[in-house]
Amino acid sequence: MIALHIDALMRALAALHVGTPSAAPAPSPRAEPGAFLTQPVATVIGGLCVVAAGVLAFLVAYWNRRQTEKHWRTSNRQDRFTAIGTQLADKSAAVRIAGVYAMEALVDDWLKPRPIPWTWYLTKPTVTWNTKGRTKTRNHLAQRSTGQAQACINVLCAYLRLPPIKDGSKQTRIYDFTAGLAAKTPPVDLHVRQSIVRTIAAHLTDKAPGEQWSHLDFDLSGARLYDAKFAGSHFRGTANFQQVQFYGESTSFGGAQFHGKNTSFSQAEFHSDRTSFGRAHFYSELTTFFRTQFHGWTTSFSQTAFHGKRTSFSQAEFRSKSTSFTNAQFSGEQTTFKEAQFHRGRASFNQARFCCTRTLFDQVQFRGERTSFNQSQFRGERTSFKRAQFHSQATTFFKAQFHGQLVSFYQVTFDGQSTAFTEAQFQSRRISYLDPAVWENVHFDWDWPLPSAEQGPGLAKPDNVQPDPWPPPLSIAELCQEGTLP
Repeated sequence: MIALHIDALMRALAALHVGTPSAAPAPSPRAEPGAFLTQPVATVIGGLCVVAAGVLAFLVAYWNRRQTEKHWRTSNRQDRFTAIGTQLADKSAAVRIAGVYAMEALVDDWLKPRPIPWTWYLTKPTVTWNTKGRTKTRNHLAQRSTGQAQACINVLCAYLRLPPIKDGSKQTRIYDFTAGLAAKTPPVDLHVRQSIVRTIAAHLTDKAPGEQWSHLDFDLSGARLYDAKFAGSHFRGTANFQQVQFYGESTSFGGAQFHGKNTSFSQAEFHSDRTSFGRAHFYSELTTFFRTQFHGWTTSFSQTAFHGKRTSFSQAEFRSKSTSFTNAQFSGEQTTFKEAQFHRGRASFNQARFCCTRTLFDQVQFRGERTSFNQSQFRGERTSFKRAQFHSQATTFFKAQFHGQLVSFYQVTFDGQSTAFTEAQFQSRRISYLDPAVWENVHFDWDWPLPSAEQGPGLAKPDNVQPDPWPPPLSIAELCQEGTLP
């Protein structure tokens, strides 16, 4: 068809050529219409038309070939996805493990960079955008199939959410981790689950064996994980660990980073001997450990940084022998430990920095052997320990610093063997210890040592510390309960 058009164009150009070679044209001051279209010019125009037709034919062929390759590639990977799904449902653990690694390869294939066609630049010239303060630049030389890769990740996460199988012959019998691990009889698909966790964790680090999966979403809600190692992982999508149960010798999120909008460990249970979030960074707008339970020997949030707007440990239960928030840093608008419970051993907030606008320890309960806020800093506008209960044998706020507008210990309970605010700095505008529920064995620098002739006068209570006179009298309800008042 293109050749017919070109031939017709050449005939039209030849018909426009006027004049004979033997007759010399008479000189004229003005050129006749069409005189510019000489034979050389017509030849050049015809050549350009031929070149344009060739380029057009090449582009059409190139587009058709790309579409064919894309269709073949997509169809091939979809067939692989179906086959891998069948492998993960096989009765043999070895076949399922092979399916895990096949799925890993498929995810990498979907995320592998491929050239961007030139038409992309005509329809999407803008390649740089800003998302909630973080600038992202699209790669000019590659594009990835994130949606298909996310579907593969969803399958792996769904397997972890399935109840573990107790034995291979009776698929309906569900494995009980608590009783099974005590009897040292792991579930038959334990190695499959560990393979999935190791594969995911490996692709969330800077040294991923293939493509990085950090920008994808991971929904592990309700999963049961054994010896989960996510140290150094980067979660840039949504990370959902709600109601996850962690077992084994250790669970590690040390050095992990959470960048998604929400990060949730709500109602999760950590039964591992050692649980570590040391040096982790939480950048999510909302980070929540609501009603999370921590068991085992140690739970560590040492040097962990919470940068998001809100961080919540409300109603969390810390039952580990040692719980540490040493050198932890809390920023943003609000950090709350409201109604949290520390049951065993030692709870340490030594050198922790609370720089958020509101820090709430309302109705928190400390029942372990020792509770310490030594050298901790409270720099927010409001810090509240309203109705907090300190039942530990020893509670210390050694060199703690209180800043901001208001620090409240309203109706606090101090009934341990010793509670000391030694060398604490009360720089807040107002610090209230009004109406304590229980006030036993509490010591401040102005309480002891007692002034004497040899030592000179004791330290004076700062004016911003209430009430006056000191020490604070018990609340009316507490006095009635003790029978002091009628």
